[in-house]
Amino acid sequence: MQHNFDLISEHPEVNPCSPSPCGANTLCRASGGNALCECLPGFHGSPTGSGCRPECVISSDCPRDKACANTKCIDPCPGVCGYGALCQVINHSPICSCPAPTIGDPFLECKAQPRKFTFLCNIFLHIMKQTKTHTVVSVSEGIFGHCLMIYIMKLYSFLFSFMMRLLFHM
Repeated sequence: MQHNFDLISEHPEVNPCSPSPCGANTLCRASGGNALCECLPGFHGSPTGSGCRPECVISSDCPRDKACANTKCIDPCPGVCGYGALCQVINHSPICSCPAPTIGDPFLECKAQPRKFTFLCNIFLHIMKQTKTHTVVSVSEGIFGHCLMIYIMKLYSFLFSFMMRLLFHM
């Protein structure tokens, strides 16, 4: 009876990843007889120790200006507020508001406040036209609601007072 012992190796190959020395949510790769542990994509932590975990499970796992969504810390503002509104994240929650001087529902749209001084501007325009000493070029509301007028003095009035000043101040 003849036995063939050449097929049996003296040192059977051992897989260092079986059983896995790695923690939770990890991948074990054998390299040169050693186990290499790494976190699965989207997970962070210690692959050989306590294991890996997602970036977040609840919003308090994130910085205060972020919220947890699908295990990622994200900016919760995009798409929440209405047109022209500002979004500020406070304690992981998006807060919408209308910036001054606009008003409205910040979840729908922020609009310019109604003009309050149009009537006063019209009165000033009327007075300027009555005095006939200036030519009014334009009348509009200012940024802060005050009446702005751009006008040109009539040439003769300006020249006369300018010449008088020159003559008496020399």
